[in-house]
Amino acid sequence: MPLSFRVHVVAGFVPRRFWYGSEVRLSLWQGRVSSIGSRRKATWLAAVALEWWLAELTRRGGFPVRFTVVGLEALTEAVAHSGGVLLCGVHLPGMRVAMRGLIEHGVRASFIVTAEEHIAPEGEWLATGCTEGLYPVVQGPMALMQMRGRLQAGEVGALLMDRDPLGPFYPNGMRLVGRLGAQVVLVWAELEGGGVKVTCKRAPHPVPDTEDKVWENLAVLDEQRVRILADLEYPGIRSPA
Repeated sequence: MPLSFRVHVVAGFVPRRFWYGSEVRLSLWQGRVSSIGSRRKATWLAAVALEWWLAELTRRGGFPVRFTVVGLEALTEAVAHSGGVLLCGVHLPGMRVAMRGLIEHGVRASFIVTAEEHIAPEGEWLATGCTEGLYPVVQGPMALMQMRGRLQAGEVGALLMDRDPLGPFYPNGMRLVGRLGAQVVLVWAELEGGGVKVTCKRAPHPVPDTEDKVWENLAVLDEQRVRILADLEYPGIRSPA
């Protein structure tokens, strides 16, 4: 069955306040059933399924998610720097959930770099369960130019550094931050106690102005995504990056 139909069924029968918890359980189950015999593939499928399920539900309206945010001071200190800030994250369960947690705690990025298919019909990018979106900078030849202008204006933006939960990193956005003298803040989200824990962390190199500094920052994100994958009850995962 198409994902949109399955989400329609769930949305029709499950009360809105239970949407998030239901989708977490369904995604983990879907990953396991779809890839019996391969823990690595099961983990990837579970993480991707959760991203897709939550995106489809968000198109049907807002819904509650219980959040805990750790390390918010790392972001507020970077914003006070006033030279532009790029929130660099990874999948699992993705930037949509992390951005919702930050919005719940009074911090809203002004733009996010995203693929065109992730933009809502209204022309905005919606964080999980939100009805008010962020301005999307569409991935492509002009994305870095748009990011440059916005970061130079002191804005806060967001970028996923990997293309999928087990994929390689794409460091150009972080390289741009280093050239501009803007700052990097690392962010990730993970399932915790029926809700979501969002972590903001000061990068080892807030201004990654050399290639080594860029990859040392990315190594922290890599470590976190490997740990989060293991926490999805599929041990033995190793990063392919």
